[in-house]
Amino acid sequence: MNKFRISYFIIFFICLSLFSCTEKRNPNPELTDVIYVDLSNEHNITIKQEADVQAQLAKDSLAYRKTEPQKNKTMVNLNKMTATENLLAVIQQQKKFFEIKLEQRKIFVQKKYLESFLVNGKPWPDESEIADYKTRLKLQHDKFNWDTKNVPRGTSEKQDKESVKKPELKK
Repeated sequence: MNKFRISYFIIFFICLSLFSCTEKRNPNPELTDVIYVDLSNEHNITIKQEADVQAQLAKDSLAYRKTEPQKNKTMVNLNKMTATENLLAVIQQQKKFFEIKLEQRKIFVQKKYLESFLVNGKPWPDESEIADYKTRLKLQHDKFNWDTKNVPRGTSEKQDKESVKKPELKK
């Protein structure tokens, strides 16, 4: 009796493993895309910034309303509140930008992912596209240190001071 149960179990396990090896497509390939994840992180950061700036705007507007008329602080508080409103507008534009870029990237990734299953399809994810994205991101975020040694004379304050201190003598 036990031999039959064990053999049925083994046969069931073999059949299960054979039928479960079929290729399954990812319903959300954008969640594994590096660029989509970065855009999503930036979008989340923008949402947090928006909440912080809205709280700051509430504080600034309250301070402006509580300021007594004809005091010097009225204009200071008004300028503070206006600056916060402008910052909030910029952050809301960034948030909308990231929402649009996320939707575009999602559509693009799903299309490329499905194309990768075709016979002549390109491999997905495209490593060259990811490398280009990382290079572009690095160039946008890094500060540039220009080589001042190759700058022509007269364009750098440091070189101008050195040329004044050491006059050339003619023989």
